[in-house]
Amino acid sequence: MSADIQGLSHRLHPAKLDHLGLLAAIRSLCEELSASADLKIEFHQHRVPATIPKNVALCVFRIAQEALRNCIKHSGAQKAQVVLSRTRESIRLSVSDDGCGFDPKSPANERGLGFISMRERLHVVGGELNVHSEPKGGTRIEVAVPLVQDVVFVI
Repeated sequence: MSADIQGLSHRLHPAKLDHLGLLAAIRSLCEELSASADLKIEFHQHRVPATIPKNVALCVFRIAQEALRNCIKHSGAQKAQVVLSRTRESIRLSVSDDGCGFDPKSPANERGLGFISMRERLHVVGGELNVHSEPKGGTRIEVAVPLVQDVVFVI
């Protein structure tokens, strides 16, 4: 039971995220899932800063984790690609696969906890989520989180 709790704790907030940063944590996630699932996951990064605010890093990591787990569980994909990059204003994450795809406008997808939790996490950090998919056409999930967040003071 203790090992199960420790494993759950690690999956929710891996020590690598705190000690090595978002880049290393997502790279490690991709390697671990590739080794344990019938899915080849390619990871690419471009200009990712060494330090990212903790709330942003945790948000992006959890979305990558959820997107890849959904891919493994539902898509039947053989390949997936994860791209983490920085633009001038934001951190961007793209998770795509060559799986069965789905209709993102279907009411069934609105009820799924995966997309709801992704949107809620992104709302807290001012981020955006875009889902591109079609039946038999794979899926691409794109996330953008601003690096500089507006602070509103109420007097």
